[in-house]
Amino acid sequence: MFINYPLESKVSSDGKEEIIMEIESIQEMTIMTYNCLKRNGINSLKQVISMSEESMSNLKYMSHWKKRIINEIKEIQKQYSMK
Repeated sequence: MFINYPLESKVSSDGKEEIIMEIESIQEMTIMTYNCLKRNGINSLKQVISMSEESMSNLKYMSHWKKRIINEIKEIQKQYSMK
């Protein structure tokens, strides 16, 4: 189980404040998927939501759990892209 980390904010180049939610805040994610994303340099919810099917398939370090990890990423995308 993950602990909810506070959201971070960042000011973009056009002066708008952007809220960044780190993947550590996603409680619905298994350790296996978390480790896969971190090892591939995916650190924020925004990066997870913007992943295409092709980029999911090209992730490294999925071993024989590829289908399960991809399905979990898709579920996270569905859940958080609606908010």
